[in-house]
Amino acid sequence: MRRLLLSLTVAASLGLSGCGGAEWGLHARSTTTETRPLARDGRFELENTNGRVEVTGWDEEKVQIEATKRAGSERGLEKIQIEITGEKDSVRVRTRFQRAHWLLGAGRVDYTVRVPRGARVRVENVNGRVEVAGVSAEVAASNVNGSIEVDGASAVDASVVNGTVAVALSRVDPQGHSKISTTNGAVRLTLPADANAEIDARTTNGGIGCDFDLADETRARRRLSGRIGSGGARFELRTVNGAVNIDRGLSSRAAERQPAEAAPASPESR
Repeated sequence: MRRLLLSLTVAASLGLSGCGGAEWGLHARSTTTETRPLARDGRFELENTNGRVEVTGWDEEKVQIEATKRAGSERGLEKIQIEITGEKDSVRVRTRFQRAHWLLGAGRVDYTVRVPRGARVRVENVNGRVEVAGVSAEVAASNVNGSIEVDGASAVDASVVNGTVAVALSRVDPQGHSKISTTNGAVRLTLPADANAEIDARTTNGGIGCDFDLADETRARRRLSGRIGSGGARFELRTVNGAVNIDRGLSSRAAERQPAEAAPASPESR
């Protein structure tokens, strides 16, 4: 009985390592691509469990979803289902892992997605990096094991348990309220040089750095708050084990020009 339990434990741990992002043992692979209409200011949502998620803004009124499934066997691929619903105003993608026999091995799905630049984006992941770039509207992202990177949004709600969070905004919504947090990792926020914002940054074990001069500044060893410019938009930055940094970026006008000048890479070039 002890030998059987030990074998089951080893097999389960190998399966979990595959779910965590490593491609060891994931010999079977399948890639599908689907395109649906999506309004310039529509909503896109994606739920994933294991794998990388990359979302890039473009100038088309449609969403292109490329999903690459990996599993230990062809039968394992069949147990990973990708559900895509909606069009025009809202598109939602969900990854479904059917409960499988432990001998079939684990699996993952990597997503490469293109959405209209003005679309609102929400991504939920468990294991794997999340990247959102070239989107000018609001972005919401959550992760458990893996980093989150957002480049180009106007307001962000991003949270991680184990991993870093890096957010660089191209403009600041005066009415926006951004929350950026992690438990184990660093938080980095880059704001336009001409931003107006209210800052509240806190850490339990780590330092806090800020490139901006703050009005009404309150500074302690583990907390920093104050106003950039005339204030308005609110930013709450939190971490338990890690540093918090607030960097000065380009001006809003210069930052907004960059996504339009950089065309997204085609699937063939990746």
